[in-house]
Amino acid sequence: MGSFAISEAPLDFVADQLRSFTGMSIDLRRNREFVKEACEVVLPLVFAWGLPAAPHPEGSVFLPLHMPTFMREKDFVELYLPTFKKQLEQYASLGIRPALFCEDNWMRYIDIIHDELPAGTKLIFEYGDPKIIKEKLGKKFILSGLFPVNALRTDTPAQIVDRAKEFLDIMLPGGGYIFGFDKNVH
Repeated sequence: MGSFAISEAPLDFVADQLRSFTGMSIDLRRNREFVKEACEVVLPLVFAWGLPAAPHPEGSVFLPLHMPTFMREKDFVELYLPTFKKQLEQYASLGIRPALFCEDNWMRYIDIIHDELPAGTKLIFEYGDPKIIKEKLGKKFILSGLFPVNALRTDTPAQIVDRAKEFLDIMLPGGGYIFGFDKNVH
């Protein structure tokens, strides 16, 4: 109890709560210094929100990540990553496991994720190539997601089992994968 919390990455918070998607999209091009400063200012706030009441190795802080797939790689590295990485490292230093929901397709960021994020972080992917994700990230991170929830609506039970077997043949070797869907099951 109390070992789970939710927060946001600093740039996502600024976009969601202060600027809007459109406002942030403009700021990324016209007000880069403002974006950097805003992320630094909100970092202590979003970090504190994500602190679980009773940290435990089996708990986590959940962070849905949505702006990066709408950003240029350069903007992600220069504006999103610095404060986000600090936030994750602060959680990791307290024994709190970050659980990141990588909304949309993060394939262009796979190498950056590998090089920059703390080991043991849980990465929940919505879309992407399971083989590449497992190959590049499977030894350093806990992986989840990717299995299409839509298959539950469109496939027969036998097709679902076959698809799951194929998928797990990719994701299970070597450990580090927790079965999960690409979206919430309603």
